[in-house]
Parts: sequence; C-alpha cells; structure tokens
Amino acid sequence: MDDNTNTTTQEVPYIKRTIDGRTYTVKIHFNTETKETAKDKVKRLLTRELQSQRHAG
Repeated sequence: MDDNTNTTTQEVPYIKRTIDGRTYTVKIHFNTETKETAKDKVKRLLTRELQSQRHAG
C-alpha cells in the first residue's frame, strides 16, 4: 500500500490565507529541472486563456 505522507526532511514552502473565517494552506511545488521560467509560464497560461475566450465567444 502506498503511503501518501511526506517523509523527507526538506521543508515545503506554503501560503496560508484566511478567507471568511476559514484558513487555507496551499503547498507550493517547483520542478527544479524545468527550462521554463515563472514569467514564461504565466505568459503562456494567459495567452492560452485569451485564445480560448476568443474561440468561445
């Protein structure tokens, strides 16, 4: 059986926000082997979203 717990000693970065009385914790994961920068990824995602909106409407 697979164990889904994190057994590494490395600390995982996270963002914690409280919205309407509920606290949300979002863990952040990065691919250390990627060749795409964060800026490139955001640009690609925005471009894809704009293209899909044009085709839908």
